[in-house]
Amino acid sequence: ARGIDIDKLPHVVNFELPNIPEDYVHRIGRTARAGQQGHAVSLVCVDELKLLRDIEKLLGKDIGKINLPGYDIDPRIKAEPIRNGGGRNNSGNRDSNRNGSRGKGRAGAGRGKPGGDRSGGSRAHWS
Repeated sequence: ARGIDIDKLPHVVNFELPNIPEDYVHRIGRTARAGQQGHAVSLVCVDELKLLRDIEKLLGKDIGKINLPGYDIDPRIKAEPIRNGGGRNNSGNRDSNRNGSRGKGRAGAGRGKPGGDRSGGSRAHWS
């Protein structure tokens, strides 16, 4: 199992995007179970823009984005590689290096739903 199962989960907040696009779909799928509605919000920094594009490619559509005032993308800031992406390493332990370069701020928030709705429920989608 990749996570916990919570009935009637109204919100999923991704503080960091997963390295694997399918994991994003799995995470936000925790909302809208058994006909329930839910919202997914992802905080995305400049270092994660490639991960966001990969997720959008898998979904086959753009995810709505909101740039928060004061957190606009500065084109002068170069994205730094994400080392091992946080989370769990191959041995299942939490990575010891969680500081990385993620403290530069977040570029915006993405919300969306994958193409098919397996449960019959709906997820909110804002642009």
